[in-house]
Amino acid sequence: MERNNELDFLRSFACFLVIVIHVSADFVVDNINNYNFQFTIGNFFDSISRISVPIFVMLSGAFILGNGHNSDYFRFYKKTFNKIVIPGIIWSIFYTIFNYFYLPKLTALRGGEFQYIILLKNWFYGIPHYHLWYIFSTLGLYIVTPVLIKLKDDIGENNFFKLSVVILLLDLVIAANSTLYWIIEFTNYLGYFTLGYTLKQYSEKYRFNPKFTGLFTFLSALTIFFITEYLVKYNLLNKTLYFYNYLSPFVALSAIFCFLTFLNIRIKRETFRNLSNNSFNIYLIHPLVLSIFQYSLLYYKLSVNALWYIPVVSIIVFIFSYFISDNVIRFTSSNFAISIYRKISFK
Repeated sequence: MERNNELDFLRSFACFLVIVIHVSADFVVDNINNYNFQFTIGNFFDSISRISVPIFVMLSGAFILGNGHNSDYFRFYKKTFNKIVIPGIIWSIFYTIFNYFYLPKLTALRGGEFQYIILLKNWFYGIPHYHLWYIFSTLGLYIVTPVLIKLKDDIGENNFFKLSVVILLLDLVIAANSTLYWIIEFTNYLGYFTLGYTLKQYSEKYRFNPKFTGLFTFLSALTIFFITEYLVKYNLLNKTLYFYNYLSPFVALSAIFCFLTFLNIRIKRETFRNLSNNSFNIYLIHPLVLSIFQYSLLYYKLSVNALWYIPVVSIIVFIFSYFISDNVIRFTSSNFAISIYRKISFK
């Protein structure tokens, strides 16, 4: 499929925002019951970064649903097994082993006692590590991809767009009122997945002014910040962080406007192509790099200012994760996955 420089940039940007969320989360969680400047800064960075996961899902839908070859069940599932299932298993095992040694020490520094049964429970809940839930949700979306492509072809582009909007609205309502078991949690993201495809298709016919969509992206993100700040400051609704939810209204609006913004700008140079190709591995490896900073802060009892710490550490973690991905992880994981697949696949 033809490269899209704008969406390569968007994927790289979304990958960086995921890291920002995980860096700023400590300042939000640690200070939510002691409202202060650190919480405000953490809240700001966390709020403006919440569009990251919805954008990842929309990007997946834009390209995967747009490829007619993916309607072939056997061909597509074979590719999915190699690209998603094998890396998912490998990294889940890796992080379980890592957490076996790392989490007891981290918990001790925080004055607690680690329960090893948590490692088993995390597998039961589909989160061998806090970021790996996304792999399981992605796998669910990929499983239904051939069905969605056939549905799209049967009902037509216009009806598929309307259906995507309806599904997303239902997802927002369901997510606000209940929590789905992780095996079916991917259904919460079907709206983003299908809407990513339809928005990309319509962008070829209808143009939006990126200045306006960019402005609405920022305003929606600021709304998340101000609402959360108000609720926490005045201890309302149990200081809920609901508006951080990837399926909350303003996150959805901000993500959609951001997606439209990048669909309507033009980037001629392929500057972000390699970075985009490494985004999945960066996502997988960055918690390992970030853990070094988190452990160091507790071990040395360092007090840092969130105003500089969040952007600086986010950039450092992003760069190191990219370096590891581009020089180590991509080569070893792909070759290991291929060797395993060749051994267990039917001939």
